[in-house]
Amino acid sequence: MILDDLNRYYLMKVAEPGSDIEKHGWSTEKVSWEFRIDENGSLISVLPLGSDDGKRKFKLMSVPVHDTRTSAPKPFFLCDNAAYFIGLEACKNERQKEEYGDDFYFTDRKLELSREFHHARLDGLDDAGVQAVLRFFDNQSGVANLSHDALLALAQGGFTTFYYLPDNTFIHERMKVVEAWQKYIDEAPCEETIQCAITGNESAPANLFPQLTGFPGAQSAGASLISFNDEAYCSYGRKSADKALNASISEDAAFNVGTALRYLMRSKSNHVSFGDSQIVFWTDAKEQEASDLLSLVFNLDATVGGAKEDQNMLDQIRQRLIDIRAGRKSPSFDSGANYYLLCLAPNAARLSVRFFQRGTMGNLERSFQQYLKDVEMIGRNGESDRPRSIRAYVYQTAALGKAENVPDTLVNASLSALVRNAPFPESLFTLLLQRTRVDKGIGGSGGKKYDAMNLRAAMLKACLIRYARQRGDKELERSLTVALNDDNRNVGYLLGRLFAVLEKAQIDAIPGANATIRDRFIGSASSTPARVFPQLLKMAQHHISKAEYGAIADRRIEHIMSLINSEKGFPATLSYDDQGQFFIGYYQQKADFYASKNKQTESVESEGK
Repeated sequence: MILDDLNRYYLMKVAEPGSDIEKHGWSTEKVSWEFRIDENGSLISVLPLGSDDGKRKFKLMSVPVHDTRTSAPKPFFLCDNAAYFIGLEACKNERQKEEYGDDFYFTDRKLELSREFHHARLDGLDDAGVQAVLRFFDNQSGVANLSHDALLALAQGGFTTFYYLPDNTFIHERMKVVEAWQKYIDEAPCEETIQCAITGNESAPANLFPQLTGFPGAQSAGASLISFNDEAYCSYGRKSADKALNASISEDAAFNVGTALRYLMRSKSNHVSFGDSQIVFWTDAKEQEASDLLSLVFNLDATVGGAKEDQNMLDQIRQRLIDIRAGRKSPSFDSGANYYLLCLAPNAARLSVRFFQRGTMGNLERSFQQYLKDVEMIGRNGESDRPRSIRAYVYQTAALGKAENVPDTLVNASLSALVRNAPFPESLFTLLLQRTRVDKGIGGSGGKKYDAMNLRAAMLKACLIRYARQRGDKELERSLTVALNDDNRNVGYLLGRLFAVLEKAQIDAIPGANATIRDRFIGSASSTPARVFPQLLKMAQHHISKAEYGAIADRRIEHIMSLINSEKGFPATLSYDDQGQFFIGYYQQKADFYASKNKQTESVESEGK
């Protein structure tokens, strides 16, 4: 199913006019160096292709396809590393360094293979650039003039291409070279055919499935979605040496699937990292609006962040979110078109499929609409806070603010709940509570700390609303509003509001204090209020007497206390649900204080009369 969907996606993309997905026989690789040669094939200079600021050591280029390379030497066409172009190898250990007296050495083994490989494919081709490349392989002219620093850098790795100085072109992009390479790919001999498990056609089998390089956490040489390393996993009559033949996948289909996966991983609009997982998503709808919706659903923060310098685009995204949340008419794409969600994780030289989900774009938009409603929370400016991606909320559970500390199972379950419009996992709710009690609602790590209470409160609210909806508890669902709800009589919510009022009284009495009661007491106040609130109320009387508007704080405290059951008093403990309401009430009460300066001024003046 996954392979078939990726294959169909590739065929759809390659048929699009102006598509930048690689055609059959080509691949996008990270190229680090440019060998500049003249008409005689002499190496004139070596140019690094990284960014000017030095942060990126390569340039993405479309080059003749690179097959999977195992331990056996195997040359690539017109784009390879220095070992295959000039015989330059890096020393692998101290013994080699002592033997050669340097950090690198020269050997002809891979160079000879590459020379033969290129002669076999380029001999007889009437092109000045091609003849220059063949002369370079034959004579190695100019290599001896390379500096020690250049040789040391080349030995560290990185792909290299040929640049023909007389007419300033890359050799692999010259028309005759492209035609020759395409002819070689199309006419490659086929000794064996199989019925492809993906397409159903009789075709040449793929010996190795294309590897995905640069996958975070996987081997640097690449990781494969399909591989066999033991005969126990092989088809009847096959052995592990038969590699991908066990999967009965044709070369064409393997290329299509591998290329589609690489394309999705490179695209910021189709890929997002989530802990140690990499999630790719796509749709078979041809309209751009459908792809834009996918980016909003699964990568909302990056989509908004990418538009920060374009105010017009940012306004369009914000309006689109408002329209979706309000349930206004969808853009003109086929609501019956499918979306696909694939989560992959590294496993040494292999890729593990965490989950794969498929559904219709119409259902996804309805689920996203409900998600935006459920997480909607008031901001300090009196308007709804900008919604965040599900990833941003789940990351709030991470210990020390590190993404790698997010449990894998939480990623899967949270995404699944989003697209199915189902209750969020209980572990998300409990971990948010535990993390907030520990870090007092301050997110981030190291020196990058920030107040994350708005994010925590929004997701706690969404979790509780979905639990209430699942149980049919209409009263609870109605009580969890976007802004402060003075009619909410839940004891946890009232205690959260009371805590915010007590903190405000302290801040008014001691402006600029290094720490507030939040830093010392919010964890215990949210779980064991009977032990904490009597002490906090005594402290508040001192703060009220010192504050300029202490009478206002006193009336606020009196109002909230009148709503708490006086017979039962402060509860000894709060359930998890009530603890969630505590943090929601705390945040909404604070947001109400700081909704706007005008509102605050009006409130102070009216309460002071």
